[in-house]
Amino acid sequence: MSNQRDTFLSDSDGKRINPAEEFLLPEVDSGQTQDLTADTTDYEITVVAGGHYWVQHVGTGIAYMGIASALVATPANILWTIPTNQRIAIEIPVGYTVLHVSGTVAGDDLYISRKRT
Repeated sequence: MSNQRDTFLSDSDGKRINPAEEFLLPEVDSGQTQDLTADTTDYEITVVAGGHYWVQHVGTGIAYMGIASALVATPANILWTIPTNQRIAIEIPVGYTVLHVSGTVAGDDLYISRKRT
Protein backbone atom coordinates (compact mmCIF):
# COMPACT_ATOMS: atom_id res chain seq x y z
CA MET A 1 0.00 0.00 0.00
CA SER A 2 1.38 3.40 -1.00
CA ASN A 3 1.28 6.53 1.13
CA GLN A 4 1.18 8.70 -1.96
CA ARG A 5 -1.58 11.29 -2.03
CA ASP A 6 -2.82 12.92 -5.19
CA THR A 7 -3.64 16.61 -5.20
CA PHE A 8 -6.11 18.03 -7.68
CA LEU A 9 -7.04 21.57 -8.63
CA SER A 10 -10.73 22.28 -9.05
CA ASP A 11 -12.85 25.17 -10.26
CA SER A 12 -15.71 26.78 -8.36
CA ASP A 13 -18.06 24.04 -9.56
CA GLY A 14 -15.83 21.24 -8.22
CA LYS A 15 -14.66 20.09 -11.66
CA ARG A 16 -11.03 18.98 -11.85
CA ILE A 17 -8.56 21.23 -13.65
CA ASN A 18 -5.39 19.93 -15.24
CA PRO A 19 -2.51 21.60 -13.29
CA ALA A 20 -0.74 22.39 -16.57
CA GLU A 21 -3.82 24.31 -17.71
CA GLU A 22 -2.78 27.25 -15.55
CA PHE A 23 0.08 27.91 -17.95
CA LEU A 24 -2.04 27.95 -21.11
CA LEU A 25 -2.71 31.28 -22.78
CA PRO A 26 -6.15 32.77 -22.13
CA GLU A 27 -8.74 33.28 -24.83
CA VAL A 28 -7.60 36.11 -27.14
CA ASP A 29 -9.09 39.52 -26.28
CA SER A 30 -10.83 38.18 -23.16
CA GLY A 31 -8.80 40.00 -20.50
CA GLN A 32 -10.43 42.64 -18.32
CA THR A 33 -9.17 44.74 -15.43
CA GLN A 34 -11.24 46.21 -12.64
CA ASP A 35 -9.65 48.77 -10.34
CA LEU A 36 -11.43 48.52 -7.00
CA THR A 37 -11.05 52.26 -6.46
CA ALA A 38 -13.45 52.43 -3.54
CA ASP A 39 -13.79 49.77 -0.88
CA THR A 40 -17.24 48.22 -0.38
CA THR A 41 -18.44 49.46 -3.79
CA ASP A 42 -19.97 47.00 -6.27
CA TYR A 43 -18.51 46.97 -9.80
CA GLU A 44 -19.78 45.02 -12.81
CA ILE A 45 -17.72 42.98 -15.29
CA THR A 46 -19.35 41.57 -18.43
CA VAL A 47 -18.72 37.84 -18.80
CA VAL A 48 -19.89 34.96 -21.00
CA ALA A 49 -22.63 32.78 -19.50
CA GLY A 50 -21.20 29.35 -18.72
CA GLY A 51 -17.66 30.61 -19.35
CA HIS A 52 -14.60 29.48 -17.41
CA TYR A 53 -12.34 32.23 -16.10
CA TRP A 54 -9.07 32.79 -14.28
CA VAL A 55 -9.41 35.64 -11.79
CA GLN A 56 -6.43 37.21 -10.04
CA HIS A 57 -6.60 39.67 -7.18
CA VAL A 58 -3.66 42.01 -6.60
CA GLY A 59 -3.61 44.22 -3.54
CA THR A 60 -3.77 44.11 0.22
CA GLY A 61 -7.42 43.27 0.92
CA ILE A 62 -9.93 40.60 -0.04
CA ALA A 63 -11.99 40.59 -3.25
CA TYR A 64 -15.58 39.34 -3.36
CA MET A 65 -17.48 38.17 -6.45
CA GLY A 66 -21.00 37.03 -7.21
CA ILE A 67 -23.70 37.05 -9.85
CA ALA A 68 -26.10 39.27 -7.90
CA SER A 69 -25.57 42.88 -6.87
CA ALA A 70 -25.21 44.34 -3.39
CA LEU A 71 -22.31 42.08 -2.41
CA VAL A 72 -21.37 44.08 0.67
CA ALA A 73 -24.95 44.73 1.78
CA THR A 74 -26.02 41.13 1.15
CA PRO A 75 -23.24 38.66 2.03
CA ALA A 76 -25.45 35.77 0.84
CA ASN A 77 -24.79 37.04 -2.73
CA ILE A 78 -21.04 36.35 -2.42
CA LEU A 79 -20.10 33.21 -4.36
CA TRP A 80 -16.31 33.57 -4.43
CA THR A 81 -13.67 35.29 -2.32
CA ILE A 82 -10.08 35.85 -3.37
CA PRO A 83 -7.40 36.52 -0.74
CA THR A 84 -4.55 38.93 -1.31
CA ASN A 85 -2.43 38.17 -4.39
CA GLN A 86 -4.18 34.90 -5.28
CA ARG A 87 -5.58 33.45 -8.50
CA ILE A 88 -8.66 31.23 -8.75
CA ALA A 89 -10.62 29.45 -11.48
CA ILE A 90 -14.37 30.05 -11.66
CA GLU A 91 -17.25 28.96 -13.86
CA ILE A 92 -19.96 31.52 -14.54
CA PRO A 93 -23.41 29.94 -14.10
CA VAL A 94 -25.46 29.55 -17.28
CA GLY A 95 -27.84 32.46 -17.79
CA TYR A 96 -25.63 35.12 -16.16
CA THR A 97 -23.52 37.63 -18.11
CA VAL A 98 -22.55 40.06 -15.36
CA LEU A 99 -20.04 39.36 -12.62
CA HIS A 100 -20.36 41.68 -9.61
CA VAL A 101 -17.11 42.40 -7.77
CA SER A 102 -16.15 44.33 -4.67
CA GLY A 103 -13.19 44.56 -2.33
CA THR A 104 -12.20 45.47 1.20
CA VAL A 105 -9.38 47.88 0.34
CA ALA A 106 -9.51 50.81 -2.06
CA GLY A 107 -6.90 50.60 -4.82
CA ASP A 108 -6.78 46.81 -5.21
CA ASP A 109 -7.02 45.38 -8.75
CA LEU A 110 -8.87 42.41 -10.19
CA TYR A 111 -7.72 40.78 -13.44
CA ILE A 112 -10.02 38.36 -15.24
CA SER A 113 -9.42 36.33 -18.41
CA ARG A 114 -11.51 33.66 -20.06
CA LYS A 115 -9.88 30.24 -20.21
CA ARG A 116 -9.52 28.49 -23.55
CA THR A 117 -11.96 25.63 -23.89
